[in-house]
Amino acid sequence: MSRSYALSLLFVFFSAVFLHQNAPAEEISPSNENAIPEDTRSRRKRLDDLLADLANTPGHLQFNGGLTTVGQYLVHDGHNEAAGTGSIDIYAHTSYGPGTMLFFAFESGSGIGVDDALSLSSPLNGDAVVTRSSEGMDLLVLNEAWAEFTALNEAVTLTVGKIDLTNYFDINRLANDETSQFLSGAFINNAAFLAPDPGPGIRARTVLFDWFSAQVGVISSSPDGGTRFRDAFPIGELGMQFLPNSHLAGNIRAYLYAPAHTEGATGWGLSLDQNLTTRSAMFARWGQNSGRLAQENNLESAWSAGFQQKASLKSKELILGLAYGQTQEETGAKEKNFEIYSSWQYNEWTFISPFVQWVHNLERMNQGATVAGMRVQFFF
Repeated sequence: MSRSYALSLLFVFFSAVFLHQNAPAEEISPSNENAIPEDTRSRRKRLDDLLADLANTPGHLQFNGGLTTVGQYLVHDGHNEAAGTGSIDIYAHTSYGPGTMLFFAFESGSGIGVDDALSLSSPLNGDAVVTRSSEGMDLLVLNEAWAEFTALNEAVTLTVGKIDLTNYFDINRLANDETSQFLSGAFINNAAFLAPDPGPGIRARTVLFDWFSAQVGVISSSPDGGTRFRDAFPIGELGMQFLPNSHLAGNIRAYLYAPAHTEGATGWGLSLDQNLTTRSAMFARWGQNSGRLAQENNLESAWSAGFQQKASLKSKELILGLAYGQTQEETGAKEKNFEIYSSWQYNEWTFISPFVQWVHNLERMNQGATVAGMRVQFFF
């Protein structure tokens, strides 16, 4: 039996033991767009909690954030390699009364993990980021800076500024946050979703009858961050909730984008998350690019699916998640990804997440690569 296969079996065995011995767990919350992802410590959920408090203290600037460290051990083609990364996210928020708020997101990081040892369509460490300047100075980078306005009891929302489209489109309750959920880039967003880096843009969203939602957005995809939108990236999405306000709630979202520079080429995708019981849920994604989009980025299509089980261990939250996906490149190569992780709440501010990843790309690798590692998160 290979060392990588043995690591995977040991991980599954101990995770299963934890789930078997725990007491009844906190139930998975019903789906709600204002708390997506719904994992209680996801970035979006923590921000929503703070923004609710800000409405009662207009004009006050508040901060929160998190520190994430990741250690990975790669076994591939007879070679072993270890690597570590670290990142810090700082969020600043303020409100000027009901329906109006400002938000800023800063990030700093070091290290790219084991991804520099492999040639892949999607990274194995989606949290890895390098913000060091050419002079060797560690920088704090401004990723987002926007104002948001809501009206008609939050039925209409308008967001303007430097925005990240992946915060609004292709979102998924179970697979959308590299700091608390799956670490592989193929499961953070659909691998074929070609959203540009955060930039100047606008996003508008409306909700009908608490079941249906529609939103549109446009962002500048110019690499120099220009604001003239000559390379605009427009996108639209329709969403529907199943059994809202119940423990068997779910969401399905369909989106379509058509970058201006591709002369009519489009991309589209679907994102589904669904509670199966009060403690278990599943997700699935599909994405497709056509014509020039697929040729320029060598990404034709991608799909992924996974499962999450929530439980408790010594009165602390325990999560087990697993996912599998496949990316189809325009050249015909197929990249297969698998990940299983377990996340345990050590105390109020600290979460520990061991994980195992596997990836194989027949065109670029002689055999699959296995990565075992640990992610530790500190929130403040």
